[in-house]
Amino acid sequence: MVFSALPQVRNLGLVILLLLLCIYTALASLFAWTKADGSYITISLTTAHYMGFIAVASCLASYLWLRPYFRYTLGITLMLSLFNLVVFLPNVLYIGLFFGEVGVKMNPFSLLLLIACYFLNRSAVHAFIRKYLVPAPAPAALARQQRESIDQFKETFERRSNESLQQMLIDNKLVSNALTAARELLEERGTLPR
Repeated sequence: MVFSALPQVRNLGLVILLLLLCIYTALASLFAWTKADGSYITISLTTAHYMGFIAVASCLASYLWLRPYFRYTLGITLMLSLFNLVVFLPNVLYIGLFFGEVGVKMNPFSLLLLIACYFLNRSAVHAFIRKYLVPAPAPAALARQQRESIDQFKETFERRSNESLQQMLIDNKLVSNALTAARELLEERGTLPR
């Protein structure tokens, strides 16, 4: 039971890191001075900073009260921060890929956090992709794959004795395609027990 909650706690660690960055950004906007063009200026918060504060607050709220939606809230927050729509650091960081005048700007820090979040939630991400993004194979394709699998098992079991194949059916410890292949081989040999 403790191990099943571990990924949620690790995800909460990412949110706490984002919360600390938001606190640092708020304090930096109040007390930090930077020198630009020979004069000292303060760091001003933008709409993206405020959206970052709201996103972190929504992640914490979803962790406390809407736990099933916590991973989704965290994932959306990190995706938005990847393109600097929400910002957690005082300065907006980005690396860009430009093709002429068209380009994509991504936040490298958010990219690292997104990769960390992916590794913490690999199985859930893969299940989501299989369920919602990858189309289900057509029934004809499934039937063809099953037939190919049965034929491969038949090739493998071809040299086995009738007694060995019958024992496989009795034990019933193999996958269904292997059992079907053993049954078909016994039918072809005319020795399938009734």
